[in-house]
Amino acid sequence: MPASFVPRACLSTHQGRNDLPIDFQPSNYDVICGRGKKFYNHFGNKLFRKTVALHLEEYSKASTKLDKSIIVSTILHSVRSKGDFVKLEQG
Repeated sequence: MPASFVPRACLSTHQGRNDLPIDFQPSNYDVICGRGKKFYNHFGNKLFRKTVALHLEEYSKASTKLDKSIIVSTILHSVRSKGDFVKLEQG
């Protein structure tokens, strides 16, 4: 991470945002939301993109909103079974 980042993160859920401990360090299975090479190259982000790619054809062929939602839920469950979605913040 750039030197300007304080090791602070928040966990965003459908219920809102939860601040994580000041010493939180993302695991290899967390998906870090952000822009730039550091985030793009994080192992969890690479794994997430691969998981999405594996489900892309099935999602494209799904004919109903329910079917598409089930596929998205499967992807989310896959991430959250070992990690989560986190956003690092400055400050």
